[in-house]
Amino acid sequence: MTCFAASLCLLPVILAAAPPKAETPIQALFAHQKTLAKGRDRALFGVFQQKLTTEEREALRFLYAGMPLSDLADFDGAFFLEAVRAALEARRAAPWGRSIPEDVFRHFVLPPRVNNENLDAFRARYHRDLARRVKGLTMRQAALEINHWCHERATYQGTDSRTSGPLATIQSAFGRCGEESTFTVAALRAACIPARQVYTPRWAHSDDNHAWVEVWIDGTWHFLGACEPEPDLDMGWFRESVRRAMLVHTRAYGPYGGSEPVVRRTERYAELNLTAHYAPVKAVRVQVLDREGNPAAGATVEFQLYNYGEFFPLASRITDSEGRTSLETGLGDLLLWARQGEAFGFQKVTVESPGEVKLVLDGDPAKEQVMDLDQVPPVERPALPDPPAAREENARRLKEEDALRGRYTATFMDRERASTLAKELGLDGERLWKLIPKSAGNWMALTAFLQGTTPATRPWALPLLESLSDKDLRDTPAAVLADHLKHGLALAQRLPRETFVSQVLCPRIDNELLSAYRGYLQTHLPKGVIAAARRDPETLATWIQARIRIDAEANHSRVPLSPRGVFELRVADAHSRDIFFVACCRALDLPARLDPALRTPQFLWNGVWKTAAFGPQVPATAQPTGTLQLHAEGQSDLKYATHFTLARFEGGRYKTLDFDDEKPLSQLSKGLQLPEGHYLAVTGNRVAGGTVLARLSFFNLQSGETKPMPLSLRQSEARLPSLGRLELCPTLNLQGKNESVLSLAEGKGAVFLWVAPGQEPTRHVMGDLRGLKEAFEKTGCRLIFLLPEGTDAKALGPDFDQLPAQAAFTQDAHTALLARVSEATGRGLGSRLPVIAVVDAGGNVVHLSEGYQIGAGEQTLKILQRLQEKP
Repeated sequence: MTCFAASLCLLPVILAAAPPKAETPIQALFAHQKTLAKGRDRALFGVFQQKLTTEEREALRFLYAGMPLSDLADFDGAFFLEAVRAALEARRAAPWGRSIPEDVFRHFVLPPRVNNENLDAFRARYHRDLARRVKGLTMRQAALEINHWCHERATYQGTDSRTSGPLATIQSAFGRCGEESTFTVAALRAACIPARQVYTPRWAHSDDNHAWVEVWIDGTWHFLGACEPEPDLDMGWFRESVRRAMLVHTRAYGPYGGSEPVVRRTERYAELNLTAHYAPVKAVRVQVLDREGNPAAGATVEFQLYNYGEFFPLASRITDSEGRTSLETGLGDLLLWARQGEAFGFQKVTVESPGEVKLVLDGDPAKEQVMDLDQVPPVERPALPDPPAAREENARRLKEEDALRGRYTATFMDRERASTLAKELGLDGERLWKLIPKSAGNWMALTAFLQGTTPATRPWALPLLESLSDKDLRDTPAAVLADHLKHGLALAQRLPRETFVSQVLCPRIDNELLSAYRGYLQTHLPKGVIAAARRDPETLATWIQARIRIDAEANHSRVPLSPRGVFELRVADAHSRDIFFVACCRALDLPARLDPALRTPQFLWNGVWKTAAFGPQVPATAQPTGTLQLHAEGQSDLKYATHFTLARFEGGRYKTLDFDDEKPLSQLSKGLQLPEGHYLAVTGNRVAGGTVLARLSFFNLQSGETKPMPLSLRQSEARLPSLGRLELCPTLNLQGKNESVLSLAEGKGAVFLWVAPGQEPTRHVMGDLRGLKEAFEKTGCRLIFLLPEGTDAKALGPDFDQLPAQAAFTQDAHTALLARVSEATGRGLGSRLPVIAVVDAGGNVVHLSEGYQIGAGEQTLKILQRLQEKP
């Protein structure tokens, strides 16, 4: 035997003795995801049977490893391969592509998902257009240019909490800040610029939140306002507000090994704590003890902040073996809530206070008590100087971009065309016109849907559309609407009309993207299951309990799986499972819903709403309930999720009931039917400076009990301070009459607003004021808008429509009045518009703000209401 032959004989022995290569985190998680998603194995993983480059294969594996259940359930491998190829093509095309470190590229360029948006094919459709747009630019210039591209296509407008995908935002030409930032991040990533959505889940000083964008430029992260182009990076109207933030965070998908602080780390993603980039911070250190004083290892600590009428958990941390955890946060007040099982304990803390906080799990949910807490936000700091920038050129571009977007929105269906369509189809023209403007750029889909109806189905087409949310009208394809109309009319004549439309025909269940599930479920649910469910819907819950596995962690995007996705994947989070149950019921002509308060799945049987109580035992139940009668004590009509909330004790914490946001108390005061249990009512009054005067009322509700519950807002005893007195001020010309500041403020006070029409900060203020139109009108106070010289008040555009009736427009000649306000208050004003000054009847400036501050409209309104209080 030759030496060569001998070596061949020994090769198996040598190979067998060699230690196996360690499995990487990506490989391990990819294998786990493949097992988890075996219900859609071919659709998802068949793509790996294609001829792929090593780079494509590794990129796909990385995406799959960090993918939430919603993406595994509702998209195929071809979708993700197309996104991967677009990302790699953009990297090759960008001059800076290869200078981006691999970990930065994988976390902040490669993923098509930004946060909790409804995914779409934006990158594949637009990456080449964006590459052409930024050709020849530096990385920094390209980031700024892409934000201008985004502004050409979308501007700010408030919408509901479901996050539209980038293509839907383009189609609508607007979105809220979460949608604008999702869209802008997607556009930046499509051009191979690392980007991430940055988010403060709740402001400390105002009832609101905000999202913006960070871009990685040559090794450093910078911020920008999404669809709000500035002359340079690290500029934005929110720059001062974020210096008062308690938490700023972002998500990095996939196993994260970077150096930035982590709020929460899981296998599939990491939540990064970016607060120190923007605001002064300190670590809040907590130790949790059980009733006996022993360290409570594995307890959950929620760092809660008052906002929208509730104490909202900014972040949750798990205690170590010594019962300890910590969070780096801004310098304001928090409510710390610890829980383990049903045990809990809580305490208010001021972050700047020294020492470790001890929390004892000795709370008693049955104890009825009332507690008053003052929640103080971080202090407002002197404004940072604005960097020198080409503002005039930027302003010129913004006007051009507004005009370009305006030419697109002018193509939307108008009233005349809507009237013609209604006549053509024999529909009620007024009802149709109420829907068409809400559809924005989706009007063609609504038209195609209506034109595709038959004489038999057409009478129910408008009721179906009227059952949807405004956002559904803007992004639902005609085929989805047609599916629900075609397959949803079996009980149209056998149920009360309201019940049929809202609980059977309507495809909207909660916060999911609408999909064509009705015909699919009617075809694919086993015939025996269908027959049994129509005899007794409890059997459907039993079947789902046995077939759908619940994974509480895997759907980290918080995007509900579609009903079809749940059926195919056979794995879901509990919320998606509940939506699936209701969808199955409605597909089988069974009235069903999520409970309006508790969001539990219910079906209507023999006139009674029964809850499908998924758990160890499935049988549906009609829960024992009591009646809660809410009433306000000496207050005007309070609004839910603005002035107050209700929460029910569950798993060691109080879970806020999910009534419609801003539902007036008058709509809830007739009596709420709620399951028996332990409850918490929270009220809050936000006063000047952003401090909240909160009241927590713990109470019990027994079965069959009718319990009165008074709600009151605590009032501030502090007098409004005088920031300066206006004397010998110039007069203002209002409708040809010269009036003094004192005459305008006589009796009730007045608001003076120096604005810059067309600029984003002014647009945000105008949006605040429009949303509070009726409340401002009740004060009777004058709102005087001071326009730049030469501005035509008759050509201000839609930003200035629908304002309080007492609003008036004039010009501050040579900014004389603004100079007097600056002199009286000792503030250098005018560099950052809008400026808002509230003046009392004596000429005292009692409130002043410069640049847009979150919640500026609400704060201004409260100052006016205070001026009218009796001394």
